[in-house]
This record gives sequence, C-alpha cells and structure tokens, in this order.
Amino acid sequence: MTAASSSRARTRHSAPILEVFRRHTRTVLLGVGTGFGFYVIFYVLLVFAGSYLTTQLGHPAQVPLVAVDIGSVMVIVFGPLCGSLSDRFGRRPMIVTGSALTALFSFAFFAMLATGGATLIYLAYALAFGLVTIMYSPRITFIAEQFPTAVRFSGASAAGQIGAVLGGGLASLIATALLAAWIWAVAAYVCASLLVSLACTLALKETSRSDLTAE
Repeated sequence: MTAASSSRARTRHSAPILEVFRRHTRTVLLGVGTGFGFYVIFYVLLVFAGSYLTTQLGHPAQVPLVAVDIGSVMVIVFGPLCGSLSDRFGRRPMIVTGSALTALFSFAFFAMLATGGATLIYLAYALAFGLVTIMYSPRITFIAEQFPTAVRFSGASAAGQIGAVLGGGLASLIATALLAAWIWAVAAYVCASLLVSLACTLALKETSRSDLTAE
C-alpha cells in the first residue's frame, strides 16, 4: 500500500454522513441554498407552468409537453458546453451568471406565456431552459468539490437532496397559492429563490482548480 492510499484509508469514516454534519455544516447549508433556486424553477417549469397553461390559459395539453421537449433539447445541446466553460472560467461565475439571468428572465417568462401564442410559449421555454442550463451544468460538480474526499459523496448528496426537498418539493404548492393572488407573485418567488442560490454560491469557494485528492 502506498503512502497516499494509506492516508486515504485512514480518513475513511464508518458514518460519513455524521462527519459531514459534524464538520461541514456550513458547507452543506450553503450547498442546499445553491441548489434551492434551481429546484424551484425546475418544478415551476415542469409542473406548475404546464398546469397554468392548460387550466388558466386554456391551451391544449400538448402545448406544455412540446414546450418541455424543446427545453430538454436546449439542455442536451448546451449542457456539455456550459460544463466545459465552467472548467475554463470557473464554477462560481457560471452559476452566478445563470442564476442572475434566469432571475431577470422569470418575469419575461410569465409575460410570454400570457400572450397566448404557442410559438412564443415555445420560445419562452427554450430561453428558460437554456438559461437554467448555465447554472445547472456546473452546479453538481461545484457542490461535490466543496467536500474532502472522505465525505464527498455524502456531503454532496445531503446538500442536493435537502435542496430538492425544500426547493422542488414545495415549489408547486407555493406557486399555486401565490397564483391565487397574482401571477407576478409567482415570478417574484422564482426570482427570489434564484437570488438565494446566487448569494449562497458566492459564499462558497471556487473549486475548478482544486486538488480533489487533498484532504
């Protein structure tokens, strides 16, 4: 056994998730916040917006289905590109840029849906998914790289799953409740959630040049 492998063996933990919350609580919480806005807009786009288009605006069911398909193509096309750019320019700049642009676009998104034309709806989804991809592509790598090797999987999983529950699990319910008051309240909710992600991302360290074997 080499010195390096011996060192890694000594740092293994029998309960790594406990070690994560014992020594890396701040990182987990910021990781949750970094993903919060993504999960909010993801479920608003996939669940709430589709229901809004059919039940409130009277579009046939195939309109949101086609719109999501178009958005998915945007993710497939731009995902690798955005990931590559994060290797070159850094994870934080990409996530911050994507969060800021998507937050600004959230109001335009609902305005485009309200126009009633299918073509504009498809364009709104394409732009929204494209902007989300800027923040989404480097996000998982960014969070994983925040944790040392011995607890990387547990730390990244905890941050991701808690963020999904708090962000995505409640997004449709909150958006539906806000819709009863005002559609722009939904846009404001999405915008605010993305600003949370932006702030938490800035509070974490840049990791694109990190040594992942270092403890």
